Amino acid sequence: KERDDKFAEERRQKELEEEQREKEQEEEERRKKEERERKEYEEYLELKKAFTIEEEGHDENPDDANNESVLNQFVEYIKTAKFMYLDELAAQFKLRTQDVIDRLKYLEESGAITGLFDDRGKYIYLTRDEMDRVTKAIRQRGRISFSDLSKISNELIDFSGTRTVNDKLLETDDTAS
Repeated sequence: KERDDKFAEERRQKELEEEQREKEQEEEERRKKEERERKEYEEYLELKKAFTIEEEGHDENPDDANNESVLNQFVEYIKTAKFMYLDELAAQFKLRTQDVIDRLKYLEESGAITGLFDDRGKYIYLTRDEMDRVTKAIRQRGRISFSDLSKISNELIDFSGTRTVNDKLLETDDTAS
């Protein structure tokens, strides 16, 4: 029995030592992880200092006195172009793409324009007359497939808009001077 007690005591001692080693190992791993995270954060801060923001991609101020004039130009450009890439439209009016999307949605809600956003980053302006013609054609035919809808739309919607690009946006640093 004494031998069993001694053996049990040795086993408990070994288990305690093993637990102590595991705790020390976990503590060491935690310290290493904290040190690595601290170094990464310091590197991030150094890298962040290297970047400076000289200009943002937009300079439109919604409180400008000529905001209505700019909005009218925006609407006229859309009506003239008929379809355009959203990022191209943003560059044309020196806005962020998200601001262009928000502005288009606002104009649609207010009834100033009607159109469609597609899944490739385009906006297609539709007149009320074009929308009415497509609606009438769909109602006459009843249930139609997407390919038929595409054919109908291509026949009834005028896609011959004229897009004008702001030439200043195309200039490089060499040609701008």
